[in-house]
Amino acid sequence: MSKPILFRNRRQGKYHVNMPHANDDLPNKRILMARISTWIETISVPEFHEYKRRHIRYALADDFEREHGSVETYGDFLFPEPIKQQHELIMSFLFLSQATEILQQTEYYFRRYPFSNLPVSREDHARNMCEFYFSQFYVVENRIKEVMKHLKAFGMANTNDVGKIVRQFQKEFDQELRMRNRAIHHEPFDDPDLDRLLITKVMSTSPDLSDKGWDREHLHHYRKFASSWSKRARRRTADVKVFLARISHRDECIGVLKEG
Repeated sequence: MSKPILFRNRRQGKYHVNMPHANDDLPNKRILMARISTWIETISVPEFHEYKRRHIRYALADDFEREHGSVETYGDFLFPEPIKQQHELIMSFLFLSQATEILQQTEYYFRRYPFSNLPVSREDHARNMCEFYFSQFYVVENRIKEVMKHLKAFGMANTNDVGKIVRQFQKEFDQELRMRNRAIHHEPFDDPDLDRLLITKVMSTSPDLSDKGWDREHLHHYRKFASSWSKRARRRTADVKVFLARISHRDECIGVLKEG
């Protein structure tokens, strides 16, 4: 998924947030997104329009145009204060929302094995997906810290607020965060389900056992693994959304945004 950006509505000449599933099952988030959209209209000045035009033009340019400098680079757009501080708060929330969306998508990644006849085993794919799944909790944790940091800058949260919600997140997702740490810093993730996949795969490729049904056993265990982890991803994403809802509920922070 690309990072959230602003696109222009050609008919209305307005900008909107390119955030997939912005209207999901969180009422507070829907309200917050609506207020963000209203706020965006207040920063749609000609200079910002021109910046987005260059941004889109550069993104759509061919490689040779970029290499020969025939397309203008867009650089960074620097908002004046207080819009700069408001923009940082808004983007930190959108990035948190995006990280939650990516975690939610792992439910579907677990369901699919798109590597038939390619040198990626079901066991390797399963382990890679587990480690990716665990890492996303670490991303969400740091996105929460970033949002709370900006809320604190606006006086909408204090040090105790920040520490409390971060500690609660770490407690709720302690297992996932520990598994991520272990996989990154010590050894690859492993558990009995992955061992079973490896063993049944070895048995199914053994010349002496090739006709003993181990290939079907391997496939059966993979499907069972995929179903179990897909359901786990769905359940734990719902738990993460509790924290997203709590932060969205702090919609008093949107009081700092100037509604057109």
